[in-house]
Amino acid sequence: PLLDTVDLVDDQDMLSPEEQVADILAFQKVPQLTHAELYSVFLVYTVNFMDSLGSNISLPSMPFYAKLFNASTQQIGYLFSGFAIATTLALPLLSMLSDKYGRRVVMIASLVGTALGSLAQGWATSYSMLLVARIFSGIWAGVSSVCQVYVADVVPAALRPWYISYLITSSQAALLFGPSIGAGLSVIGLNVPILTTGVMSVFLVPVVWIYLPESPEWLKRQYENAVSMQSSGSVIASQVRIQ
Repeated sequence: PLLDTVDLVDDQDMLSPEEQVADILAFQKVPQLTHAELYSVFLVYTVNFMDSLGSNISLPSMPFYAKLFNASTQQIGYLFSGFAIATTLALPLLSMLSDKYGRRVVMIASLVGTALGSLAQGWATSYSMLLVARIFSGIWAGVSSVCQVYVADVVPAALRPWYISYLITSSQAALLFGPSIGAGLSVIGLNVPILTTGVMSVFLVPVVWIYLPESPEWLKRQYENAVSMQSSGSVIASQVRIQ
């Protein structure tokens, strides 16, 4: 009886051939991304992956690395909680900055911040320096929201759920592979995983700078705001002349 019930539910959920054809035709009418747009989205995925990798690659080695500076168990906890608090507080701030200065600018700044924070952690000479660098890195780890906005700006609404899910998958991939990569690199040195993130971010900055265009939706809004301000200024000027 249970199998019969499952089969009945499956039969009810199945679409008829006509409905399947209608779905395929509707999908074919959705505007697809161009090669340039696909490349831009891929770069955004890479930025998001590196952003997530920076916080996950050092997870296995960070407690042992902190022990080199005679850090207590409580101080090791500060390294992780400070990073998380900085990320949480920076999320809305980075989103506001992306609305004002552009998505591309904030993503490049996040890569630079990740590179500087990672290199500072890897070359830390004291626990205080390590903690400050860790918090600084956490500030730029909140760029995932900006990446999501960029994808939403570029991808048509009908395709947006798929591409947003791919963006989330890039974060999960960093969470999955980051600790394993970090554990392997820590055999060379406890600071090597962190330095690796910094070096990779440094090399990624010019790539994103050259090949990632600004969000067309953001540029459109900036143009509309500029036109609106000019129109308002013209109206005010004409009223002043009349008076």
